[in-house]
Amino acid sequence: MRVGAVILFKNGYCFQSYGWNLLRPLGNIQNVLDHLEEYNVDEISIIRPLKGNDKDDDFYFDLDLLSKIKSSTPLSFGGGLYNKNRIDFARSLSFERLIFTSNLFLKESKVIDYTKKMLGKQAVIGCLPLIISNKKLKVYNSTKNEFFPIEELNYNQLMMCDEFIVYDCCNEGYSNSFDMNLLDFKFFDNKKIIISGGVNKDLQIHSNKDIVSKLVENRVLHKEYSLKK
Repeated sequence: MRVGAVILFKNGYCFQSYGWNLLRPLGNIQNVLDHLEEYNVDEISIIRPLKGNDKDDDFYFDLDLLSKIKSSTPLSFGGGLYNKNRIDFARSLSFERLIFTSNLFLKESKVIDYTKKMLGKQAVIGCLPLIISNKKLKVYNSTKNEFFPIEELNYNQLMMCDEFIVYDCCNEGYSNSFDMNLLDFKFFDNKKIIISGGVNKDLQIHSNKDIVSKLVENRVLHKEYSLKK
């Protein structure tokens, strides 16, 4: 199983999020990457946490900063990949894979299909920020800033993804608290899954699903949660 890290990055800064609510600033992106590389993680996912529409100025401001980073670790990127121009700009940088969330709700998502044709299916990752509400599984749609029943995702868009980040919104930022009940959605059967949100390096996984990777949150930058443990 791969062990990676997830970095939340927006408006030029990195953050740690707690319970989908509180944000703790962690510093600039290059310092964070340099620190993570000391622990030889297998992959790093850089995600811009969006709640509502994403302006072009904000997107390209962040991407301009990301164009200057240096890392020997494979990088994935997601957050605001709404059209071909943004996809092409992200493709020109050092990202091996691209991550999609709100596009998974659309009946037709030309950007996912475009990415698959340009980079191959192995480069397309779906990200599903999940909660359980009234015993129902719900997924966050960033463009509408709201959680919806997971059944509202578009099956055709899901099938274009090679792997899925299952992100535990309620437990993000907390130690070893990822809720395995989030994986009960039948679609996850026989799919490659990456878990994140409340994940530590030593998290014990008890699931019959195909979990290929766990993304430790960037609280690894805090001494008490070091990947050395």
